Amino acid sequence: MNTTQVGARRGAVAASLLLGALLLTGCGGSLRVTTAEVDDAAAIAGQSAFHVKPVSYDFQRDPEWEIPDSDWPTKTSEWSNAFAGECTNADKTVYTLGPGAEASEGAIVEFTVTDMNLGTYAYFYKSPGRVHGVLTITEAKSGQVIFKGSVDSPGTTDGYDRFSYEGRIKVAHLRVARDVEWLINRKLD
Repeated sequence: MNTTQVGARRGAVAASLLLGALLLTGCGGSLRVTTAEVDDAAAIAGQSAFHVKPVSYDFQRDPEWEIPDSDWPTKTSEWSNAFAGECTNADKTVYTLGPGAEASEGAIVEFTVTDMNLGTYAYFYKSPGRVHGVLTITEAKSGQVIFKGSVDSPGTTDGYDRFSYEGRIKVAHLRVARDVEWLINRKLD
């Protein structure tokens, strides 16, 4: 091997090691849009099943929004279903509860939206939209809160979903659901 080949080989090895280190660091994951206030990782890991309640929306809607009152229940149902559907991708059993349904075993996942910004997409001016709220996981039998966190989840300004408030807010809900998946799948050291 000449000097150029040795240098190229060393560079390739260094790049491979760096890429491997970055991938290993990223594999552990973390909460992306939720800031934990209460986090009993052992209690969450000990649950055999999780029951996702419909998302609740506890805030006063902006009267300037383009969502008519007649469409609000449909839109919130779509976002809630997207949230619950994404949660079911976790490695443990995840059930979706209907409105008013309760669970007697496992843990209950509740997401309450306390504020929402629909965002906009107007070619040069774009805003992803945002969802703020509280994510809570409670043991069904004891009623003990085993996770509680504040949520600040952006929507998107990329892809097809950026063109409508429905898509931007759906993406914000999916990001919270991915935090739920991470909590359910998290391995204890």
